[in-house]
Amino acid sequence: MPWSLSEAETSALIGLCRRHEVTVHSALCTAFLNIYARLDPSGRALRSVSSPVSVRTRLTQHIDDQVGNYINSGIRITLDCSSTRDFWEMAQEFNSNLAAGTNDDSLLIPIVRFHNMLRGLLQMDTPLRLPESGGRADYDFSLSNLGYLNFPKKYGQLELECIYGPMLNFFLDETIIGVATVSGKLTFSLISRQRLMNYSDALRMREQFTVTLRQLLAI
Repeated sequence: MPWSLSEAETSALIGLCRRHEVTVHSALCTAFLNIYARLDPSGRALRSVSSPVSVRTRLTQHIDDQVGNYINSGIRITLDCSSTRDFWEMAQEFNSNLAAGTNDDSLLIPIVRFHNMLRGLLQMDTPLRLPESGGRADYDFSLSNLGYLNFPKKYGQLELECIYGPMLNFFLDETIIGVATVSGKLTFSLISRQRLMNYSDALRMREQFTVTLRQLLAI
């Protein structure tokens, strides 16, 4: 399910994040974690998200735009989303915890393990049988933020309308919120399997995000 903010909404949100000294990623994660807490009939306030982290800038060898697995599968952050808490205090707590998690050198360990696994697969003589699906994620969702994508909106007579992605894989059953900023607009893609989130719940998630955004921007 794709949607996007306007350029004015995107600019206003970025300004708010700067004023409160948090990243846009931290604010978005905090918003969606709170939405999960409000929509959950159990009322559980303690929620968690997984954030993939790029390690390209941490490598000693410059790789430019080389294609490869240069991303940690995710830093787990848990947040108390009690309804009495101030949003920006929660976002600042999230921001601090994420910064601490991404400064850890152990970010590289899962990537090394993945490359070792691929090396082993290439040496196999028999075909690899993959499962239809993996286990269910023990966090609420993953938020994958590509940041600002610096490419033109128009290619001749073609005009970019929306960005879709990322893809689900067979390793894990999870809900993913893909985020990217293109032509000054924040774009979103909510991706999940039917057994985790049906279309009606996805609509409610998108609607609640719109409500949260308007409250933050005082629209």
